[in-house]
Amino acid sequence: MSKQIAVRLATADDAPTVGTLIRAIDIHYRDEIVAPSRDAAAAMMRQTIETSEGTEFALAEIARQPVGLTAFAILRPGRDLKGVLYAKEIFVRPEARGQGAGEALLTFLKAEAQRRGIGRIDLTTDPANTRAQRFYERLGGERSEKVTYRFWLA
Repeated sequence: MSKQIAVRLATADDAPTVGTLIRAIDIHYRDEIVAPSRDAAAAMMRQTIETSEGTEFALAEIARQPVGLTAFAILRPGRDLKGVLYAKEIFVRPEARGQGAGEALLTFLKAEAQRRGIGRIDLTTDPANTRAQRFYERLGGERSEKVTYRFWLA
């Protein structure tokens, strides 16, 4: 890691920053035209935190500038009742990749899971996202052969 990276839990006050990063995630995976607005993403994040919905967010910052985001939730029961930390997103802005922010976010998730007595971390990647897969495997991630099903709701 060439730069000092700080990772912290986001608060409702961080909603505009998180909204910007959530929009960047959507643009990364989908056409910008269908990505939600920064304000809509910020409102979703603020509602999630204020209603204690269960999703939490952590920001990675370099020189106090936000460069990455993870969204995660604790799911129970999990093996031996220890629960699972499910990471929905681990995202680093393209211009900040290769500087250690992704590793810092994963290190934060591991520490947070251990602090809470969680037994494992689960996350997914798209099959074609081999760069992310190599990254997770380099950091000790174990590939799972589970099949994912999705139910779209109107």
